[in-house]
Order: sequence, then C-alpha cells, then structure tokens
Amino acid sequence: MEAHTQSNTLSTIVSDGSRDLELDADRASPPALAFEAGFAHDLRNLIQIASATFNRLARNPTISASDALGPVVAGGALALHKAGQVLGERIHGSRLAQLAEVGTDVRECLRELEMIVRSTWEPGSYRIELCLDPEIPPACCDRQALQDAMLNLVLNARDAMPDGGTIMVEAFAVICGNEPMIRLRVVDHGIGMTEQTLQSAFEPFFTTKAMGLGGVGLPMVRHFVEGSGGTLQLESAVAKGTIVTLQLPGVRQPTVAGD
Repeated sequence: MEAHTQSNTLSTIVSDGSRDLELDADRASPPALAFEAGFAHDLRNLIQIASATFNRLARNPTISASDALGPVVAGGALALHKAGQVLGERIHGSRLAQLAEVGTDVRECLRELEMIVRSTWEPGSYRIELCLDPEIPPACCDRQALQDAMLNLVLNARDAMPDGGTIMVEAFAVICGNEPMIRLRVVDHGIGMTEQTLQSAFEPFFTTKAMGLGGVGLPMVRHFVEGSGGTLQLESAVAKGTIVTLQLPGVRQPTVAGD
C-alpha cells in the first residue's frame, strides 16, 4: 500500500550508502566466533539500555533547550553509539556472513516494535499502524539495529505530533536492477521541517530545541542504513509532516535449477 503521497510539496534529502559488503567468515574458528557473539550480545544490551536513557533525556524540552546540558546529553548518546560501532566492528565479518545466508525477518521485527511501542505509550493520544507486504524477503542487516533505527524514527514521529495522531510504518519488497530490496517508510502528519532544518537533520548535535527533538537519532539511523548497504531519504514540509524512507538489501533467494 502506498499511503500519504506528499512528494509534490515536500523538501527532500537523500543519503546513499550503497556499497559492496565484504564477507570474511574465515578469520576465526566457530567456537571463537560463538564466544564473541555471546559476549557482544550481552554488552550490546547494556549499551542499548544506556543509549535509551540518553535518548529519552535528549527529547526532554528542558534539557535540550539548555546550552549547558543539551550538548552533554547529546555527546553522551553519541559516545555510546560509537561504543556500539566498535563492538559491531569486532564481529563484523562473521556477522555479515551469517546475515547474508539467513537475514532478518522484517515483518516479525516490526510487529515486535509495534508491541513494544503500544505497551509503553498512553492509549488514546498516539496510534501506530503497520502496512506490511507479505512478500518481503529477509533483510541483509542486523535485526536489533533495524529495530533500534525504526524505534528512533517512530519516536521522532511521535515528538513531531504534540497533539497526537497516527504514525504509519510501511514495509514492502522492491527490485532494484536484479537485486531484492526492502523499502521501509515512517510517515507522520506532524509539524514538519523547514528546508534549513531538513539540511541540518543529520548533524549529530543538531536539535530543534523548542520542541525537544534530540539531535542524535537520525545520524544513528543513517549510520545503520549506510553500513547495511542501503539508502535513506528524508522528506518534509512545514505543517504537513515528514516521511522517512529506508531502502535495505534483501537476502537473495536460492535459484531453482533450470531457471
């Protein structure tokens, strides 16, 4: 389903991080990789808890509007993000090889996200609506990183609608050349962004202080998308809303002999 076609009135900014992903699964033995994966999982959980705390603080209008506290909170969130990057790079080769073969179930990931969001938001003010293509292939990206990125975008959409409203989360399969891709969109009908704000949206410490919209979420989303070989597009118009579109590579399906 193609909902909310605002392209004629929206300013657009596109970040393209398409690249070849080098798979290097032979750098360590299976037991060593298993140990590293388990250690990384536990450490990553701790980093995510701390990151969530910083991101929540960054969205507090009082803190984000403070010249003293705002940069400190944003800097702490960015430092934790970089710690997560270092951790990810430690097992980068083995993880990519695993993802290239199995992939991430996007539909399951987004349904879980919906459940998390609905369990934490107060009923009545906000509503999240999923539109998921049944033919979505597995995505060649980290599952937790995808869910974190989409959660960031959903929270941004909520913050952009102070009076409440519906946030659309869409995912559908597309073909680019001969490559399977997954296109994801987060759509809100909130306050939107000016052209100037749009051009600064990916800067790590940029924030629209009056509304308490923190300046660390979008840079993190862009890093995830580009690191996964995908593209990110941001469209917005003042008083009309914002559409964020992610396009990620899908896992190639096995070919049938004779095809």
